[in-house]
Amino acid sequence: MESLLRRLLARLRRGEALSESVHDYTHAGAAIYVGAIEDAEVGESLKPLLPLSVASPLLIVLIGRTWRGRIVARGGRIVAAELEGEEGDALRRIMRARGPALVIAFPAKASQRSSESGGPPSSP
Repeated sequence: MESLLRRLLARLRRGEALSESVHDYTHAGAAIYVGAIEDAEVGESLKPLLPLSVASPLLIVLIGRTWRGRIVARGGRIVAAELEGEEGDALRRIMRARGPALVIAFPAKASQRSSESGGPPSSP
């Protein structure tokens, strides 16, 4: 799992963009995980959630004291990220943020908008 995050950060350093948008997904049910990050990096705290996205995409909502972000994980990796009110590299900023933060993970599905525009396929 640690190597997965290293590869992701290396890809971001090289300027490779994430392949999808958070707006391509919507929640598909009740929260499957609710937790808190006390005083740790968000990236380290998200590691246990990534394997859950192999079976079905996850929409992970993060709420910090002064920031809010959303991440989509699919197939065991992060495919999209958004930091509210920020331009630029949202994923890098989210992964390096430190707690405290609230973490809520929902099962996700491709939104109708993305399905019509040839976006990622929805989960069965």
